[in-house]
Amino acid sequence: SLHIFPGEEYLHMQRQAVLPGLDISIGEPLMATWEDALKILNVVFKEFPSPDEGCAVLAGHGSPNTYAAPSTAVYLAFDRLLRSHFQNVFLGSVEGVPDRKEALDRAKAYPGRHVRFIPLMLVAGDHVMNDIMGDKPGGDGELSWALELKKAGKFVDCPTVKVRGKTYFKGLGFYDVTSEIFIEHIHQALRDFM
Repeated sequence: SLHIFPGEEYLHMQRQAVLPGLDISIGEPLMATWEDALKILNVVFKEFPSPDEGCAVLAGHGSPNTYAAPSTAVYLAFDRLLRSHFQNVFLGSVEGVPDRKEALDRAKAYPGRHVRFIPLMLVAGDHVMNDIMGDKPGGDGELSWALELKKAGKFVDCPTVKVRGKTYFKGLGFYDVTSEIFIEHIHQALRDFM
């Protein structure tokens, strides 16, 4: 699995990976344990602005259904973990809870002017480029997270990385610890056969 939390797609993959006569073992999502989550936080927190400077909004994908996957509970527990460790770090998701409105309202109310969006996604693709950091309203007229905060007088940014001369928003896949965790999960899946 290359999922962050055990959401709908992860459960769908588990259901689809059942074939008669074939032994299949599936690696766990990136943050399958709280130990994994803390390993990620120990690296990602270096991207957070200082509390005097501003706040960080971790932008996850989320799960639209309350019943379909355990990821909703995990997102809420992860939000609680963040709140207990950081006064200036908020969690929002594109689909699900904690939602966009909650995260952006908290960022608007935070006294610092700087808001840094940190993708809590393996790849900072379409959702980050358009929904989070988009520089023009969507087809439905909805502002991106960044535009909404700029309108509220905030300075926004997102960590980037250069690859072969091109600049990309920095998803979790660009952190070495992410690969290390996924490789350990592959090893665990292989050990399940022994």
